[in-house]
Amino acid sequence: MMNSLFVNLERDADGTRWRIYTGLPYSPQGQDVISHATWTPKRGLSLKKKGLLFPEKYDNYHGSTINITALPFPPHWIVEEKQDQDGTITETYKGTDAYLLQAIANVLNFTYQNVVVNTWLECEERVSERVAFLSPVYYVILPNRMELHDYTFTYEFMSPAICALKPTVKPQWEALYYPLANEVWGYTLIVIILVPIILMMGNRVGYTYNFQTKILSGVISEVLIGTLLSQPLTRRLPDHGSVRVLLLAWLIFAFILGAAYRGNLIASLTLSKSPERPETIDGINKAFDTVLMPPHGNEFKKFFEMPGSAQTFQELARRMVIGTKPLPGLQEALTGKVAYMDGRRFAAHHIALYFTNADGSTKLYMAREDVLAGMSAWAIPHDAPFQPQIDFLMMAAIEGGLYEKWNDDILAEARIESQRRQKKVQEQEQNEIEEGNTGDSKVKPFTLVHMQGPFMLFIIGLMASALAFVGETLVDKMM
Repeated sequence: MMNSLFVNLERDADGTRWRIYTGLPYSPQGQDVISHATWTPKRGLSLKKKGLLFPEKYDNYHGSTINITALPFPPHWIVEEKQDQDGTITETYKGTDAYLLQAIANVLNFTYQNVVVNTWLECEERVSERVAFLSPVYYVILPNRMELHDYTFTYEFMSPAICALKPTVKPQWEALYYPLANEVWGYTLIVIILVPIILMMGNRVGYTYNFQTKILSGVISEVLIGTLLSQPLTRRLPDHGSVRVLLLAWLIFAFILGAAYRGNLIASLTLSKSPERPETIDGINKAFDTVLMPPHGNEFKKFFEMPGSAQTFQELARRMVIGTKPLPGLQEALTGKVAYMDGRRFAAHHIALYFTNADGSTKLYMAREDVLAGMSAWAIPHDAPFQPQIDFLMMAAIEGGLYEKWNDDILAEARIESQRRQKKVQEQEQNEIEEGNTGDSKVKPFTLVHMQGPFMLFIIGLMASALAFVGETLVDKMM
C-alpha cells in the first residue's frame, strides 16, 4: 500500500545491476508487482517509463472495489432499499456525503461496498483496523478519536443545534395589552393619576360653580376617563385659563393615544403577535430544564463538563440527557417541555421530512446560535497513502459549491415529501367530513375565543357598573 521500493541485486553476463520493483495494489491485472527501473554503475538509473521513481499508486483504481463503512445519517448518508424483478433487495445510497464519495469514485475509477456495522464505534474500529478505507460520514475532530484514526480534509464545520417548539401565540384576551409597550402603559397611568389632581387643585384656587368641590372631583375624573374612551364632554368644568390649557392638552393626548391604541389593536387582532423564542445557549438554559441528545452526544457532554469549559456549557451539560433517538427526541420536543440537540444539517433534514406541514411551515425551530462549531472530516486510517487524492477531490467539490447544492436539494426533497404526506392526510380527513363520518372540521368559524379580550372587558364593566349602582342605591337610602 505504501510508496516503497524493493531493490534486488542481479548478476549476469553484462555485469552487476540493481533492479527496482514496486507493488501496485491496483492495476489492470489486479494487485501486481512490477519492475519499473534499473540501476547500473555505467548507465545509472534507467526508468522503463517516463515518470517518477516512486509512481503514484492511487490516481486510478482500475475499477477495483474498496471497503467503506457508514451508518444512515441524513442528510449526509441515506440508505434506500430497492427490490429487483427477481426479488433481490439491493441498497442504494444518497445524501451529501454519498454524492461526494460517488464523485470521487468516478474520478479515481473505483466502486465501493459498505461493511456492515451496528454502531458508530464499530465504524471507527473498522477504519482503524484498516478493514475499511474510510468512513464517508463527517466526524467531529476530537483528541480521543485521533488516537483511533486519522482524518481527511476538513470540509465541514459540525455545529450542533438546539431544536425546540416554536412558542405559541398568547391567549387572545391579552391582545388588549399588545398595542402599547410597557413604558407607554406606565406613563399613561401616571398621567391619568396626575391630571385629575392638577385640575382639582386648579379648581380650589378660587373658581367655584354651582357644585361642591367633592362632587367636582368625581366629575373631573368622569370627564377625563370619558374623553380617553372617545366620549364627548357632557359636564361643565372650571373655565380658569390654566384649567382650559390643561384640558386642551389632555384632549389632544387622549385623541393621539386612542387613535394609536385602536390602530394597533386592529393590527394585533388581525396579525397575531408571535412571542420571542430563545435563540442562544443561555436562553435555552433558562427556558428548558432538559436537553435531549442521541448516544453520540456523550462525548460532547464530557467535553462540556471539563473544568476549563465556559459556565454556559457546564450549565448545558447538566441539562443534557443522553440516549434518545432522533425522531422520538424531536417528537418529545413538540411538547414544549424539553429541547433536542443534534447536528444542524441532520436536525434540519429530520424537521423537513417529518415535521413540515402542508403549507410548508413547521412547529419546531432551530436556535440561531451554534453550540460548538467543531471541524469535521471523514475518518481514514493513520498514514493512509491515498489521502492526498481524496483530499484534493473533496476540496474541489466543496469549493465548487456542489456540497451545498446537494444539501439544498435533499432538504427541498424532504420538505416536498412531508408536504405531500400532510396534504394526503388532510384530503382523507376532508373526505371523511363530506361523507359524514365526523362532525369536526379543521376550518373553524369565527368564535367567541377570537374576541375574548373585548367580551371579558365588557363583562367586567357590567359587573363593576352593577356594583356601583347597588352601592349608590344603598348610600342614598342610608342618607
